Formats: sequence, structure tokens, C-alpha cells
Amino acid sequence: LKTTPPPPPTKTCASACRAAEAAPAKTNAEAVASPAAATTIVPTWFPATHVGSLPRIKNETVADVVARQVAAGVDVVNDGEYGRDNYISELLSRIEGLGGDVSCVKDSCCDLPIATDMVDVPAYASRFTGSNGLITLNPKRPARGGAACVAMPKYKGGGDLGLDALKEAAAAHGKAPGDCFYSVPSPGTIACFCEDKFFSPGGFAGGGAPFDAEAHAKYVRALADAMAPEYARVVAAGFRLHVDCPDLAMGAHTRWADLDDGAFVRDVFEPNVAALNAALAAAGADATTTRCHLCWGNYAGPHHKDISAEKIWDAFQEVSAGVLLVESANPRHSGEWAPLLAKRPLKAGKTIAPGVIDTKVPAVEHPELVARRLLDVAAKVGAWNVAAGTDCGFASTAKSAA
Repeated sequence: LKTTPPPPPTKTCASACRAAEAAPAKTNAEAVASPAAATTIVPTWFPATHVGSLPRIKNETVADVVARQVAAGVDVVNDGEYGRDNYISELLSRIEGLGGDVSCVKDSCCDLPIATDMVDVPAYASRFTGSNGLITLNPKRPARGGAACVAMPKYKGGGDLGLDALKEAAAAHGKAPGDCFYSVPSPGTIACFCEDKFFSPGGFAGGGAPFDAEAHAKYVRALADAMAPEYARVVAAGFRLHVDCPDLAMGAHTRWADLDDGAFVRDVFEPNVAALNAALAAAGADATTTRCHLCWGNYAGPHHKDISAEKIWDAFQEVSAGVLLVESANPRHSGEWAPLLAKRPLKAGKTIAPGVIDTKVPAVEHPELVARRLLDVAAKVGAWNVAAGTDCGFASTAKSAA
């Protein structure tokens, strides 16, 4: 069996590093299957990163937020999504056909997706005023959004993505653009939050008609064509493209909750992945440096309606991204990954970044727990195929509390 050369050491968690000496240093499934065949065992550090959004601190700049990440030992940093209310709204302002650029404001509004797990806990849900950033958490007070697809989506460009500020801030700490990531939504994520009133007017989400799989596929592909130029701007600047995909997991119990799991995977998940891959290809994104985040929703709910990781893992690995960031610290999904990776291994050439910090709770994890979570995954896929991540962002919108 071939061994995988270890990457240069980085600093994350000392406990994880010490214990990693016992982890196999081989390639994905083959290596884990026969640990006795390892010829070289070299201690290393798991590289650390996070998902994207960070709490906005008053008067803090991008330079400040990069400095804080570096001081905390984060290896692959970002701008904390500073300068954006959220990772969706800024992009919407550069795409015609979605919301604000249409003449009839009423037509451009839509109900925000409702988290169906919150329907089962009305007393708890009543604590929320309605929306949590981009979804409705109190079904009795449905929130409205200002964006819906009412015309063919087209990229109109313009706007400052903040790439120069991030590049300058990173350089001050000796980091190249390739040591940084910039977060963008997937085409399917836009489809999840922006109701389709053009390809399927009065359809599934708006008028009670059955879900139109063909119309949905056309919608996400059109979004992919419109969003590719934005992706290309990030790629051209040399940053790692980080694609957030709540549509691929959270979408199953929000926007497309009326579909059963099989229909969701076939008619939503797979077309959304195909559209994303088309956008990445058009943008010239390198799969080895592209990151993709699988998310069941960054909110403190019961999550008992979440689709299981087992039902979507194989399709998720078809994304043209070398780094797969997944929720695995929260109690709903923490028990899924070890048995799943043993049965359906990580594909060769990919890195998995399990969330080792649960962003939905205020408690701070003990370092030994963080280390154990990393090692549990490393035991299944090989230590060199693991990075340390977070379940989700720490501040989904600029108004979020830390």
C-alpha cells in the first residue's frame, strides 16, 4: 500500500497531535483497512479552519478579524464576512431577476422557509420573533424575505467583494491568498431562500401546486450561470473558494419539506450539485482548493426532522471540491460520521473537515473533546485527510449575537 506524505506541521490542538502518532498515515479507505501495513508514522497537526461568519465587533476591521484568527491558531482564515450583512444578500444585489431590481416589489417578496422541526415544539418556538437570519423559526409568525426569482437571473457585476482588504490583512501576517478562503452561497442555496416565481410561477412553494422537478433543475442551472462570474472573481484573486450549501441538508426540512427523502435527493440534491459543479467549472475553480460546507441549519432547534447524513453522503462527495466541511459536533449528527465513514469511505483526493465545535450552543468545548472528535474521524479516513472545522458560522448575519 502506498503511504501518503504528511503535510507540513501546523498548530491546532496539542492533544490531537500527540494522539495522532497512532493514526495510520495512508490513503483514505485502503489505508484505514490495513493499518498494520503503514511503513511510516509521523506526528502532525490537524490544520484548523472555520466555516465563515464571525461575530461583528464594533469598530473592528478586516485586519483586526484576521489578526484574531491568526492569534487563535487558525491556519486557513477569512474576512469573517465583514462588510456583508450575510453571505447571501450581497450577491443578490449583483444578480438581475432576483428581488430588488424588479418593478413590482410585492412580486419580489416571498415567505422565508419554515424549519419544520420547530412546528413540533410550539412553546419553544414562541421564543423567536420569526426569522433567524434567513429562515422562519416561529411558524406562527412567518417571516417574509425581499427576494424571489421573477425573471431570468443574470449577473450584472459591480460591487466591492472586499478581496483587496482581505489580501492586505492576510499579507500583514505572512499569509498568501491561498491561505485564505472567501465564502459564497451555492446556486441551490439561492433557490432555497429565493422562491421561484419565474420558472414555476405559482408552483410548489408559492401556489400549492406539486413540486416541478424540471422547473427546479432549470432554475438552479440558470442561477449557476449567473453566479459563476462572481465565483470567478474570487478564484482570480487567488483565494480558496468556500461554498456554503445549506440547501443540500437544511433544504430537506425547510423549503422542500413536502418531498420525501428519496425525492429530495433525486429532484433537489442531485440537480443542485450538478448546477454547483457547472458553476465551479465555468469559474475555473480548482477542485483541490475549493471547499464545500454541508449544513442542516445554524439554529438551536430540535433538528429531529433533519435528513440523515447517510442518505446524502454519496451524492455530496460528487461535489467538485477537495475539502468537505460537515456538521459533526452537534448531538443530532455527531454519532453518524464514524460508522458512515467506515461503510462508505471518503473518496481519494478529498479532505474532510468535521465540525469539532458546536456553534449552536454557548458552552465552550473542552480541548480533549475537540481532540477526540478529530481522532475519531482520523481513525476512519487517515490523519492526513482531516482538517479541524466548526459546525457552522459563529454569526450567520451581521445582527447575530456571538
